Amino acid sequence: MIQLYATLPSMIETLLQHRTRFLLVCSLLGPFAPAGQAADPQPYTVDLKPTGNPALDGALHDTSSLISLQKTAPVGGFALVARGQQDLQRFDTALNSFGYYKGHAELTIDHRPVTDPALPDLIDRAPAEPPVPVEVQFNLGPQFHLGRVVLQGQVPLPARSAPGLETGAPARAADVLAAQQRLLTALRNNGYPLAKVNLPPVTLRPAENALDVTFDVQTGPRAPIGDITITGLKDMNESFVRQRLLIHTGDEFSAAAIEKARQDLASIGVFSVVRIEPADKLDAQGRLPLTVDVTERPKHAVDVGAGYSTDLGINFNVGWHDRNLFGNAEQLNLTGSVQLGGNALEKPGYQFNAQFIKPDFLARDQSLELNLG
Repeated sequence: MIQLYATLPSMIETLLQHRTRFLLVCSLLGPFAPAGQAADPQPYTVDLKPTGNPALDGALHDTSSLISLQKTAPVGGFALVARGQQDLQRFDTALNSFGYYKGHAELTIDHRPVTDPALPDLIDRAPAEPPVPVEVQFNLGPQFHLGRVVLQGQVPLPARSAPGLETGAPARAADVLAAQQRLLTALRNNGYPLAKVNLPPVTLRPAENALDVTFDVQTGPRAPIGDITITGLKDMNESFVRQRLLIHTGDEFSAAAIEKARQDLASIGVFSVVRIEPADKLDAQGRLPLTVDVTERPKHAVDVGAGYSTDLGINFNVGWHDRNLFGNAEQLNLTGSVQLGGNALEKPGYQFNAQFIKPDFLARDQSLELNLG
């Protein structure tokens, strides 16, 4: 079965070559032959039989070009057969990703196997109504389970349990890839900024329906944070940004700590984008430099609004905001409103408010707030 799937692209290429030669001959004989008509696009329906695994059913549905192109790219018989043959390869990949390495799909078009050489011509002769039925049956076979899980290389103790894969669990590709990422994250959170985790081809043991996984770990050198460069500042004072940063030169490298610092810097309301990018190599002192790249939001903002209610009538409001008054993320908010109507409890009138907020006043995360109005 695997060898058959592997030859499908060459089969399609051969069919394309034969069809190209045929069309060339027809074009040369065109002046001496009766006028012909190209095959019209053939409507078709697709029926993927359920496997009993909803997640797998969803993956098979999403990977199918027969389904995704059904309405947007109608085709004739030859191309429809090629589309079905390509889907067989996609279905095989999806089955493998869920651990069904002995599974396969059987695809028929108009109740004939997709490998039937007469199928393209039969499809082109079929009437537009009813649409040609395409059916796919899935024979799953046994689901492979995880066998040996090997960490190859010098893996520090805190990261050894990070993959979280258990022998005997279903051998799903998504779980293995997630384990690879967890292991890499654990290494980068424990002082190894240049760590790499490669995933060599897995080893199948068909007799045991098992899959062995090896993670090739290259930790690289342990390194602290080097010089921190800040780029993109316009109105903000660099001294305030550095004071606000939760990471500093000499700290142990931790991807989690860097992400926390990025989110904290974004929370002050001055920046629309905050990125912290590590360098791709260590400096002369064996440290890893960082670049903090920011994009400032527009310094000023204006908002205008109006409303109407049956008991109070019409009201208008306007606001003017400065997000960075003195370059240290100070906010100045001026708002005003006018009420044109009223009732027994609320009279017509106007209101004005001024608010000043200074972050990190005398201490981190302590703000000074002044209100007038």
